[in-house]
Amino acid sequence: MRLPPPPIPPLRPVGTPPPPPGAAATLATPAPALAVATALRDPEVNDETTVNAIQPKSGDRLRNGREAPVSGAADKGSRLSARNGVSREPAPSEHRGTIAIEAPSERLLGASESEALPAFGGVTTLADELFANGDFAAAIQEYEAVLVLVTDASERSGALARLAQALAATDRLDEAEERFAEASQLDPKHPDVLRARTEIDARRGDMTKLVVSAEALLARTPEDPVAIGRLMRAAEATGDVRRLVLARCRHARHVLAGPERAEAFLQAAELAATEGGDPELSLSATLEGLELSPSHLGLLDRASMLLEQSGRQRELLAYYDRALGQILDPETTAAIAERMARIAAAPQGDPAVAAAAFERLVDARPTDLGLRARLIDLYAQAGDCGRALLHCRVATRLAPLHLETYRTAISLFRNQGDIDGAWNAACVLEAQGKAEGDEALLVSQHRPEGLPPVREIVPSAAWEGTLFTDDEEPELRAFFTLLAPVVGRVGVAFQEEKKRAVVPDPATRQDAEKSTTMLAKTLVWAARLLGVPLPTLFVVPELATGLEVLALDPPGVSASRALGGGHSLNQLAFLWGRLLPRYRPELAPLLYFRSPSELAAFTTAALAATGSVVDTRKFDRDTKRLYGTLRRELKSHGDTARLKAAGARISMQDVAPRLERLLRAADSAGVRAGLLASGDVTVAADVIRRYPMEGATTAEDQLGELFQFAISEQYGLLRQKLGIAARSA
Repeated sequence: MRLPPPPIPPLRPVGTPPPPPGAAATLATPAPALAVATALRDPEVNDETTVNAIQPKSGDRLRNGREAPVSGAADKGSRLSARNGVSREPAPSEHRGTIAIEAPSERLLGASESEALPAFGGVTTLADELFANGDFAAAIQEYEAVLVLVTDASERSGALARLAQALAATDRLDEAEERFAEASQLDPKHPDVLRARTEIDARRGDMTKLVVSAEALLARTPEDPVAIGRLMRAAEATGDVRRLVLARCRHARHVLAGPERAEAFLQAAELAATEGGDPELSLSATLEGLELSPSHLGLLDRASMLLEQSGRQRELLAYYDRALGQILDPETTAAIAERMARIAAAPQGDPAVAAAAFERLVDARPTDLGLRARLIDLYAQAGDCGRALLHCRVATRLAPLHLETYRTAISLFRNQGDIDGAWNAACVLEAQGKAEGDEALLVSQHRPEGLPPVREIVPSAAWEGTLFTDDEEPELRAFFTLLAPVVGRVGVAFQEEKKRAVVPDPATRQDAEKSTTMLAKTLVWAARLLGVPLPTLFVVPELATGLEVLALDPPGVSASRALGGGHSLNQLAFLWGRLLPRYRPELAPLLYFRSPSELAAFTTAALAATGSVVDTRKFDRDTKRLYGTLRRELKSHGDTARLKAAGARISMQDVAPRLERLLRAADSAGVRAGLLASGDVTVAADVIRRYPMEGATTAEDQLGELFQFAISEQYGLLRQKLGIAARSA
């Protein structure tokens, strides 16, 4: 029997008969928490210093948001009392019990606050620490000793429940049941009370009851790992497959992480299918696993099987799409993309989602034309002609002579209402002799008579964004542009030293601006259209190459009189347009230094003359001469600072490969400018075959550049700006 405080008789061990009336003072003194109450009522311990020392201070009571444990305060108070000369001897009526007051408390008194285990607070702190450490025998003693002081119903219920767990852990199950019953009467929903029930059921091996108690605890504390484990154990023992699957999913969700978690979900899903015969539960476990581990291949495989069986292909595509965002392995990416393409081809599929998967795949394998062709088809199926065309254009850069890409482009241009784009793509087919039916009709319907009827000249910005591209050595071109004022003089002097200077017959010079010949008129027209300085024209009776650059200052051009007859205006415009980019400042050195070695010598000398650190003693003869000439010429250069800054962006070690790329870029720019001037892909292709340009590229390279540029977005936009784009009648 328990009496209301004060005083409160201590909890007695189970089975001990109640004390006779009036015998309370002879009971064993409970462990240290009771010492506080005893010390406070002891007449020998009544001075203010001792009482203040024994009572917990406000700072201690609020430490970590909880009251400081009274037991610890009592110990501290006892020690302070001893230091202050206060003797603590038991009262005559007091019997010192067999439980040593300071024994368990002293073991932890020296522990630092940071090392102390989490506690529930109040007077049971020490017992809770012992319980948390697994020292159940000591915890039982401490709980029995201090529970006499616990009056709050919830706190007392929790302490009784932990005592019940400790008793169960030491196989004192009947005593545990009694303490549990007491705790349950006070607060049946307390988590520790529910936890004690699972502990007792687990120790008794009553799996049926354990299922109930574990689920009751999980309803209150859903992430309790011990309760989850006990529920799994009980469900398996009772043969409840559905409950076991759900418990395993809960365990994976709240306890596991990473690959281990994904594998647990997969095993739960397989168990639901094989042992439970429940495909919906299997799918639920699979999809939950994929939400947490989107790239797990096993879960993806199971999701694929289950979702396709239930006709949920679009949902499956979404899971695949999410997985591809995390998978880095190219082979796995390819396998998933292949699956997505297969699903997208089905009536229930979603081509747009599959296309997104192929985008990632193409990023990993950018030169795979087969993949890109499938991506083009997917975008076309999804009605996204813009993206399909984008990949068509990339495909033509990779394989410019592959005609089927242009055939696909015609259809896409038409779907967008872009007649000019469709016409240019059809002209590519005609240039290759492959235009059929509607394609040939399209070419003939929109072919203009004579030169393109331009309404304005090519803007200077188009040279950087269209006729040259961003990856075609912009830094080297910028450096040469700043050197342009001195290039002519240096180049002519170099040719004279080499005894290669060409002095044309003055009688062959023509005033192109006043000449009425087709040759001169098309030169003037092309130069004005492209915004290029008009070179001095010399017309000679015969010239094997048709046109040839003259290294003069200012530069000139020699043309064969035979070109003036037997060629259309469009053909002549292409020939001039192909040559004229070399007369622009950024390519001016190419007029005077024809071989790669001579061009490298000039560039190296120019870099050294503008401040690049280099050992000029190692220069060869040509480089040394050019270095000396450039230093003299650059003394009067008006923008030395910009020239030095431009040169500083070019490494001496990179000169040769960068010049090689620049020479190829010059050839490409010539093809693009020639096409713009002639306005007809078929005409341009015919001229390239008849008059292959001598340079860093072959005739096949030039045809490839012509065809891919003909359907490029930049060319189409420039034709619109100039007013020469084909339109529907």
